[in-house]
Amino acid sequence: MAEQTSLTNKENASGTVGTMDSIWAETLEILEREVSESRFRSLFLRMSPLSLSEDGLYTLGVPTKFYQRFVENEHLSDITQTLRKVSGREDLETIVLIMSLLLLIIRWRL
Repeated sequence: MAEQTSLTNKENASGTVGTMDSIWAETLEILEREVSESRFRSLFLRMSPLSLSEDGLYTLGVPTKFYQRFVENEHLSDITQTLRKVSGREDLETIVLIMSLLLLIIRWRL
C-alpha cells in the first residue's frame, strides 16, 4: 500500500511543488468558474481533501453516500482532470470516500 502524505511543501513525483490543500484550493477556484454557484456551494464546498499518496492517488471526503455517488457519476472526471492540471501529475487518480466511514476505518486501524 502506498504511503499517504499531505505533500507539505515537497516535490511530488513529477517535480511539482504543492501541498494537498493548496492543490485542492486551486482546483476549487477553477471548478467554481465551471459550475453554477448553487452547485458549487452545495457540492464542492462540502468536499475535503483527505490524502495524496506518493503514487498519485488523491482522496476526497464527502459527507454522505448520496454525495459520493453524485460526485462519482457527475463530476469525478472533471475533478480529476483539474487536479491533474493543477498538480502537474498526469498519473493522478481520484477516489471519493464518505468521511464518516473513513473515520471508522481509521479508528479500527488504531
